[in-house]
Amino acid sequence: MFLNSLNAQINCELIYDTVSHGSHVISNTNSLNWSNYTGYDYNSTSIKVVKLTFHIIQKADSSNNFPNNANSNQLLSIDAITNLNNSMGVNIPMNLGINLAPFQSDTRIRFELANIYYWNDDYDNVYRTNYSNYYNGIYYSLYGDYLTAKYVTNKSNVDFKTNSVHVFFCMGGSSVGGHTTLGNSKWMILTNMSTSDPAFTFRTIKHEMGHVMGLDHSWISNDGCEDTPSNPNCWDQNNCIGIQSNNTMDYNNCQCAFTQCQINKMHYYLLGNIGVVSECLKNNPIIDNPQLQSNSDFLCSGGNENVSTVTNLPFGVTIDWTTSSITNNLLTESAGNTFSMTTSTTIKEVGQIVSQLNYGKLGYTDLQRNIYLNGLNDVVCPNGYLNENIVGKNIVTKGQSTKIAPGSNIILYYDESVALNPGFEVELNGQLSTEKKVDECK
Repeated sequence: MFLNSLNAQINCELIYDTVSHGSHVISNTNSLNWSNYTGYDYNSTSIKVVKLTFHIIQKADSSNNFPNNANSNQLLSIDAITNLNNSMGVNIPMNLGINLAPFQSDTRIRFELANIYYWNDDYDNVYRTNYSNYYNGIYYSLYGDYLTAKYVTNKSNVDFKTNSVHVFFCMGGSSVGGHTTLGNSKWMILTNMSTSDPAFTFRTIKHEMGHVMGLDHSWISNDGCEDTPSNPNCWDQNNCIGIQSNNTMDYNNCQCAFTQCQINKMHYYLLGNIGVVSECLKNNPIIDNPQLQSNSDFLCSGGNENVSTVTNLPFGVTIDWTTSSITNNLLTESAGNTFSMTTSTTIKEVGQIVSQLNYGKLGYTDLQRNIYLNGLNDVVCPNGYLNENIVGKNIVTKGQSTKIAPGSNIILYYDESVALNPGFEVELNGQLSTEKKVDECK
């Protein structure tokens, strides 16, 4: 069964969508409540570049499609890609539901054209749009797999066979638009594109790449994003009662907006958590620089609520929250990039808040902060060299056995006092400083 197969056909006069077996299959990214993630910042997300390869299927006499000449190559390799990347880099606010999620002005996704190939085949030049048709025994729902096998896998001169999204330009049929699958293929088919309308060509590629990167149509009620309101899917304002959608994944004459949830889902796919599009990245994603911040270093019985937040969060990264080295009975709650704790017990201890960030194929990275439950205890510095900062109510060193090594910078955080016993040693180029830390649970 091919439950994920999704046809995205776009036409100003005739707009329709066909889903294999009559069922929408929503990816498991819908179980992620992206609306809980409020700390995303596009400046903190490295740009991911997806490779595209164009295949122009002409008739045997080289007619009935983009001709193999300088004008076509300019339109396809420069104009379309430039416009596509400009639109991904200058995202437009939604017309609908503008207050449902923070606006992100840059998707941090770009595209690069690897190559253009021209093929001559009378039969493949005409795109088959009827499910009852067979093509060499292959159902129409796998037509893209057939074209990929014939013009990519079995062509020795085609580069980037498995690490590029292959875009097939065909003609014929009554519709102008595209066809691909929802997140599980590395191909798309475009029909009846024209040299006279390059803007429509790049908008169609953008829409279909949305499907390749896991996005469903946004006018439906179960696309997995709470910031994409259901709408009547009007092509333009003249044919719409109310406000027309401008979302890229609707059928409209703008297709210029992505929501925060949609951007997150695309990056989630590009990080390799699901789907195959991550195999088409030109550049390997990197571990960015998120930060773990808390409203306090203390959690007090019957007192404050400790709230921790991951800021500068890269798109598509998810978080699992835990605590460690804590025996106190804690009441915790996590929502996306935010974690809160309260306690009713009075035991004093030091533990850690741990946010594990999931970068897909890159693996995980942990951010940690100490949390002081019910205040500070007195601390006696251990024997040997100090290799980390010390926090305590009263800090006492052990004399000759306590040292700061050359090049080390140690801070003693205290609430009441620091006692450096005789013989405490700071070796050459070592550094010691003290800083008062108020015990908020006193």
